[in-house]
Order: sequence, then structure tokens, then C-alpha cells
Amino acid sequence: MIYIVHGENLSYSRNIILNQQKKLRVSSRTELSVADITPAQIKDMCHSFDLFGEPPFIVLDISQAGRMKLDGYAEAVTGIPEQTTFIIMSDKELSQANAFIKNAAAIKAKVVLGIKKPSANIFKFVDMVYEKKREQAYKELRRLLEEDQDPFYLFSMLVFGLRNLSISKTESPLAAKMAPFIRSKAKKQAEGFSQESLKALYKEVYEMDKKMKTGGVSPDVAIPYTVEKIINV
Repeated sequence: MIYIVHGENLSYSRNIILNQQKKLRVSSRTELSVADITPAQIKDMCHSFDLFGEPPFIVLDISQAGRMKLDGYAEAVTGIPEQTTFIIMSDKELSQANAFIKNAAAIKAKVVLGIKKPSANIFKFVDMVYEKKREQAYKELRRLLEEDQDPFYLFSMLVFGLRNLSISKTESPLAAKMAPFIRSKAKKQAEGFSQESLKALYKEVYEMDKKMKTGGVSPDVAIPYTVEKIINV
């Protein structure tokens, strides 16, 4: 069976591949880049079963194909054994001019488009953290990371939230420049913090930011650590 899995939702595409492998109970898969293999080699691999008779499970990544001519590759997989699983994968949506899309019917391929549909909200994540709602905060964080949000951006938004709370807590003149909705929300969230605790958090965040930028700690560690510091104040 041939699949064309394309689109920017790479996590979705990867899940399709893993689920198909699990469904077929195939012990191993071969992942290839189109730049490193010829159509003739692809054809040979698609027809080559292992010593135990297990059919090949091949993933061909064409994400970096650029202007490569792919017609030869599409022709190479025409008529491959039904037991062979051949997956063409791209982290971009393929146009109708793409050789595999254009010949999808001829090569009997199933086309699957994974479009990224954001389910997480960065502002909701920040709100849950400063409202000290641990479970909801980590749910939003997980969704954001699954959607490949930049960890450095996530950290910067935690700093942004801390700044708003501090402005509100100290009744700074800067509060007048905040949008009414943000000002109201920051005031309510600030009730859960003392001025001393916000000063301590600023120090923690500054040190963590410095460590992240110098490679002293990875964002994967820094973000949960900072979340816990905020929630436990």
C-alpha cells in the first residue's frame, strides 16, 4: 500500500506512520531522504522482503526535494507488491503539480493531508500558571509543545505575565497604559502574590533566562521549573 502524507502538521504525519507500522505489526521501518537515493534503488527495496518473509515498510521524505524531478520516483513505485508499505512524507503541503500527487491514482496511493490546527493558547497557558492551576497549566503546555511552539517564546511569555502582575501589584503608573481587560486580569491574578514573592520570582526568572541563553540549562527543564516556582510561591 502506498500513502502520501503531507502538510505542516508533522506530529500528525508521524502518528499516521507509527500507527500504520503498529497495525501491520512490522518490526522495523526504513526511513530515507529523496536526496540520498535513486528511483532504481527505491524500486529494488520495495520488492525486497527480508529472510523471514516480512515485507518492507519504507518512508521516503521528500520535504527537501525542492525542484528535483520526482516523476522517476513515482514511476518506480508503480506496481509494487501489495504487502509493501511505502509512505511518501513531506512537512509541507504538496501542490497538484507534484509528481506523486499528480500520479496518486496511477500508483494507487492514499493521500492524507495534515493541516496544523492550533488547539493550544499561549495566553491561556500563562493565565493558568499565574492563577496557580497546575493541571490546566501543564495541559496547555503539553499542547503548545506538541504544536512545536518555540520554548524560548513560551518562557518570554511567562516573563511578560510576571511583568504585568508586578505592575499591577505595585500600582505602577504603567498600569494605566495596559488594556482594560489585561489590567483587570493582572490585578486579580496579583492577589495570589506578595510584592516580596514577585521580587523573588523576578530573580529566579532572570537567572533561568541567563542559563538558557548560555546553554547552562535546556528549555525543556527551564519551563517546568519556572512554572513550579510560580505556582508554589
